Amino acid sequence: VREAVVSTQSTGGPRGSGKGTQAALLAAKYGVVNVSMVELIKQAVADNSKIGNMMSTYIEKKMMVPDNIVLKCLTDRLSQLDCATRGWVLRGYPKSRNQAEALAEAGYAPNRYTHTVLEDTHSLVYPVSTPLSPYTPRTLR
Repeated sequence: VREAVVSTQSTGGPRGSGKGTQAALLAAKYGVVNVSMVELIKQAVADNSKIGNMMSTYIEKKMMVPDNIVLKCLTDRLSQLDCATRGWVLRGYPKSRNQAEALAEAGYAPNRYTHTVLEDTHSLVYPVSTPLSPYTPRTLR
């Protein structure tokens, strides 16, 4: 009996570089679940879940949500049946080496990583008043 290989991938790159588009294309092409860290956080907060309430405390104070709380939100999602059986493409996490190591230690290291390169001149097109993300609630000025 051969064990099925589950495809897991993380996308990264600067704002406006097409990470969301690439993640959606990869998910559609390979039949994996498209997991957006920002959307997970928004949904957890909107659902008033325990983890969402913990995150909203930081978001309301315009503070970064601690990595352990963000990781808990993410691993809860990645452990669900659809992600476990079909695989996933992850957008918006990890953003640092520490986050990548914590994700791997939790048993969810992606087996592929895509980083999109964007020339500085193209990145200026992105709206400057858009929040960076719910767990880094700063705006570009």
